[in-house]
Amino acid sequence: FRLQPMPGIDIPTNSQVERSDAASEESQATADSLHRSQTQIVVEVEANGFLYNMVRNIVGTLMIVGRSDQPPSWIDEVLAARDRTVAGPTAPPQGLFLVHVDYGW
Repeated sequence: FRLQPMPGIDIPTNSQVERSDAASEESQATADSLHRSQTQIVVEVEANGFLYNMVRNIVGTLMIVGRSDQPPSWIDEVLAARDRTVAGPTAPPQGLFLVHVDYGW
């Protein structure tokens, strides 16, 4: 997914976010990287299944950290809580688009 430029978010070029895994017995999702590509912020998300608005929720939570409203360690607290209301807001759909799907075949 690629997100168009957003005011108030400063991500250094080619910065990487530590791999963060959220797993349950039924599904697993991984935010593999976050980096800036000219005027885009690129968020790579890998999972064996997605819930409605899941990527937008991940991006909204990363936006909170990107704005320095929360430290990066807050992501671990959000994942440990297993409660959607603890996370950041759902990112708006404008500018967010699917780039690639890999079915692993």
